[in-house]
Amino acid sequence: EYVNGAWANISGGTGNSFTTPTLTATRQYRAFVACSESGCGTAYSNTGILTINAVPTVTTNAPTTVGCEGVSKTITASGANTYIWSPSTGLNTTSGATVIATPSISTTYTVTGTNTTTGCSNTATASITVIPDPIVSISGPSSVTSGATATLTSTATGGTGTCVYQWQSSTNGTTWSSISGANSSNYTTPALTTARHYRLTLTCNGTACNAATSNVLQISIIAIKETDIKGDSNFVTLPEVLLLDKGNPAAINIFPNPTQDLLNVALSNLAQGAEISLRLFDATGKLVSTYNAVAISDSYTTQLRLGQLAIGLYSLEVRIDDTVNTYKVAKE
Repeated sequence: EYVNGAWANISGGTGNSFTTPTLTATRQYRAFVACSESGCGTAYSNTGILTINAVPTVTTNAPTTVGCEGVSKTITASGANTYIWSPSTGLNTTSGATVIATPSISTTYTVTGTNTTTGCSNTATASITVIPDPIVSISGPSSVTSGATATLTSTATGGTGTCVYQWQSSTNGTTWSSISGANSSNYTTPALTTARHYRLTLTCNGTACNAATSNVLQISIIAIKETDIKGDSNFVTLPEVLLLDKGNPAAINIFPNPTQDLLNVALSNLAQGAEISLRLFDATGKLVSTYNAVAISDSYTTQLRLGQLAIGLYSLEVRIDDTVNTYKVAKE
């Protein structure tokens, strides 16, 4: 091997063939044969020159791209003369400097670039991450008492980029209107007195992302058939307390109404020793709760627990001695 201006023997290079180490620069090699018999000379071969060519630096213009299903990206390689791409899935061609990739799942493409003059090759990669299109669903109560609000929540998956929520309402489930300012994942309705339909759209600005529309949630207004003091029947949907018999001089206060659990019943102007009876009926007339007590002063307060009862309207019968008042109570 010719090193530093002189030939040097290569350690171990004594056979009729020789494999060089990994070369990073041009080298010159020769071989010689020397015989031990008297009078024999040394024979030197011709010089072999191994020229080391640089490996091409292959790059792509889009090493990473993120988009939704259907994302399409033009990828261009440079740094060599010919190019081969793999895998072929989602590519419009597997050769040439430029390809169009439209994968259905996240894919990393490898391009092998070759310098046709030297035969040297190198590789580069381009990854396309495919995110599923956004999906959104909503949930909330299917009915409320008139004048009550409803809180609607959403669950969203998929999509990329900046995603925008838009709640919409409809009176018939066909014609929809966007609700001004309702751009959060959850939404609380105004006080409802008529049935409404709600849905949610989710729009993401990531590459190739399609807008998502949720399921439709219909909220109806609870109505209960009441019989007033005269025996007339009608459907009552108002949430306020309905006093059917005002003959009792005692003051009766029921709150909060509507309630989700505890219902306070506060009585005043009572006669000492007055017998108190509370009976709660559901919409079918079934007795669901009772309470009895005796007043030891001119006021009395107790609580009824409604948390375990179904959402709807109930009739609360308040009996003080022989006087009966009936109230409508809304359970949310």
